Amino acid sequence: MPSNLALNDTHITSIRQSILEMVDGLKNAVSTSSGSGDSQNSAFWNAVNSAKSSFSAALDTLREAVGLHTMGNFHESVGLSRDNVSRLEDMMLGDPSVSPAFEPILSGFTALKAVNYFSVMDEYVEEILLKLAMPSLDNTLKLKYAQNIPMGGQWGKSPVYAQVETIRAIAQERLNELSQARRERQKMVGKAWEQHRQSQNIDAIRAFEDVLAVKPNDVDALYGKGLAQRASGDKSGATKSFQVAYDFVTKTTEALQKARIIEDGSNNLKTTEDDRYMMLARMCRQRLDELGA
Repeated sequence: MPSNLALNDTHITSIRQSILEMVDGLKNAVSTSSGSGDSQNSAFWNAVNSAKSSFSAALDTLREAVGLHTMGNFHESVGLSRDNVSRLEDMMLGDPSVSPAFEPILSGFTALKAVNYFSVMDEYVEEILLKLAMPSLDNTLKLKYAQNIPMGGQWGKSPVYAQVETIRAIAQERLNELSQARRERQKMVGKAWEQHRQSQNIDAIRAFEDVLAVKPNDVDALYGKGLAQRASGDKSGATKSFQVAYDFVTKTTEALQKARIIEDGSNNLKTTEDDRYMMLARMCRQRLDELGA
């Protein structure tokens, strides 16, 4: 479910422009000055001069990733960003002396990867992806040299670093919102399940419908409503509830698997929540078979 806290198209365009502005600024600075006389920023120039070809290649790759994102090639852009975040982190760990040059570029790849984790098909998937993105955002904000870059002959605040600060704030607020909404729904679902266990199925159906009025695809509420409908003799209604739950769980699990492939290069499901969704899919299928659907 899209949120007003999600990054909008205008902001995403601004993030891409900030990355390109940083790329152009760094390229121009390196091509016009060796930095030898700039003692205050000698660490940056020493790092650039010791890895100039890799530095230029990383900037070109970042520009390519932005271009892919602009054209809507989501998988390719995020995959390229993911791979380069890992590569640059490994490079800087292996040789800390190059960090001053590559930290700003790392911030660009991190920002580009993170913007794709808002406004996905379901709040559950969105919450997981935002949690996956948070460590990279936090690490970028701790980087000493990512904050400033040479532009136009002077040193200034990196436009990408400022965007990462904004993305991080929005992500945290969105995670808080999703967490609070999930807790409130869980309380409502718990009450409905209690009514069902006490054979108060008509009341349970109404209580589950109250949850679904807030989130139409709440799987626990759909499944519980199906059980209460079946217990009250409404087989047609139960079939519909189980079918909607099954379709949604299947779609959401597939979406999460694809997102994980983009995030870490594998299709392994990693959390107990993923196992729960797979189990719910089997349970819904079993109930549909029992009902002859």
